[in-house]
Amino acid sequence: MKKPLFCTMMIFATLSLTSTVFASQGYKKQRYALKDTWMIHNDAWCYVDSEGIVSTGWKDILNHRFYFDNEGRMVTNQWVGDYYIGPNGMMLTDTTTPDGYKVGNDGKRISEKVVLDEARAASTLEKHAYYKYCTKEQAEQADAVARSIATRVLSDSSLITDLAKIKKASSIIYKEYIIESSRENDENKYYRSPYGVFIAGISTSAGGTRALGRVLDFMGYDWEHANPNTKTHQWCIVNMDNQAGYADAMGYGCGFGIHPYISEDMSSVNKDIANGVY
Repeated sequence: MKKPLFCTMMIFATLSLTSTVFASQGYKKQRYALKDTWMIHNDAWCYVDSEGIVSTGWKDILNHRFYFDNEGRMVTNQWVGDYYIGPNGMMLTDTTTPDGYKVGNDGKRISEKVVLDEARAASTLEKHAYYKYCTKEQAEQADAVARSIATRVLSDSSLITDLAKIKKASSIIYKEYIIESSRENDENKYYRSPYGVFIAGISTSAGGTRALGRVLDFMGYDWEHANPNTKTHQWCIVNMDNQAGYADAMGYGCGFGIHPYISEDMSSVNKDIANGVY
């Protein structure tokens, strides 16, 4: 879910008026001439309400919910009861928190923490040569994205079957990364890795396969690479719901049996496209 920016035009307009140095340690008990506006104190954001008093606790501002501690400082990046406050100070809603919990439309935590298969992910690094041409830092950047996608999928309680979960992962990669990427080789060979897809914006079927495969690792699925290191189409071969199938982040979709690239039967792909999956 895309989160609104904290600094709206109204906040920018009042910023020059509100960067006030408070006169005493009892600033939050004072009444100020400025009302319904933001101000800064000791490098922390505070909010003066309609009565000119610094807010504490929960506060709704411009249709977003914020939380201020007992000193009036805006809270960020932490839980307040069953609600999570994001980096911009806004309470998160209808999403997955950075530490892996699902929160509902009202912001309340509705699921247990998602546990990723870190052991499997660590054991498959060499097998699939994910980051053969990448630095350790680049690998960590790409893995952070793969973990985030895996968490989003596994925290979605509406996805019951393996096929539904893997199709969702494929859809996220295709719609959020592949479509906007440059589909060509590069001299750094990032195109063949999750880093190319998730970070560098470069992808081929080799990179798309490894990007999806990396997400499958964290989700706990074993998979094999179809046509690795060849100049033909590639995809993930994976067992789903006790059946052999395929998973493809390049727009061919996911399903059981023979991949559409081989069968030339695009009916299931066209159905997914019509339903907005790809």
